[in-house]
Amino acid sequence: MTHFALGNEFFAGRSPGCYNDPDFLALEAKDPAGVLHSYARFVLTREMSTVEATRVRAAVTHVVGRLLDLASPAEMMRNCFRASMVCLQTLEAAGIWGFVATGSVRFRFPIGSGIGDAYFYSNDGAAVGHKAGHAWLVVPPFQLIDITAWAQGWRGTEATLIPRAIIKESVSRRAFLPELTAPPELLKGFRLPPDMNDFWRVFSPFEVEADRVRIFYQQHGVTIPAEPLAEADFMLGGRPAARFVADEIQPGLIGLTTTPNSATAPPTPDAPKI
Repeated sequence: MTHFALGNEFFAGRSPGCYNDPDFLALEAKDPAGVLHSYARFVLTREMSTVEATRVRAAVTHVVGRLLDLASPAEMMRNCFRASMVCLQTLEAAGIWGFVATGSVRFRFPIGSGIGDAYFYSNDGAAVGHKAGHAWLVVPPFQLIDITAWAQGWRGTEATLIPRAIIKESVSRRAFLPELTAPPELLKGFRLPPDMNDFWRVFSPFEVEADRVRIFYQQHGVTIPAEPLAEADFMLGGRPAARFVADEIQPGLIGLTTTPNSATAPPTPDAPKI
């Protein structure tokens, strides 16, 4: 089976989060990676009007801002998957398409900082059940929404150099880095699945600059929520994630996700760093 199991036409007329539809689940059971990658490709390549893009920008800025303002650092620490999932599910409930990307990341800190390159590998030989590497959001027109780079459990001063929110509409595309597939001690003899070249033609590795920190993202897969937000075992602002979203985020989304009257609303630049 090809790496992309479904064409974009499969998703025509469906809604964000349609990976829970019965027919999608039936196909996913036969080819999990291919079907999920097809969903993400549709999200990434679907046409978007100026009105929709403006609406998404406002919603993302609100959701990310409220979460980072009110959640504690301890709740966010090493929770790139869970925090990204909460944002994704909140945006999907407002009719906004997105997905959570997983992969490897390299941090290159400014010259003079005295900090060497840091790596988080997608394939690091971790125990079964441990999600290695890093996770971030893709919510077009944003190519990158990373709200936990600063909360990766840094041991030194690295977190002080990384913005709490890295939100980019444009990124610098790069060729994949073989050394980012696994740590040096595991890289010898490691072989990528042959269809990863097809995968990277759509989900190209990329690099961004965030307050003088150069960050290289190499996507290796796509992940979706394993449970409804109401069942998520994750605390934010001292409350279960679903209650936090209902109390602190959803009220402010009213109006932001209502389609404006004008189809010519001007685009805004990258969301501000928070």
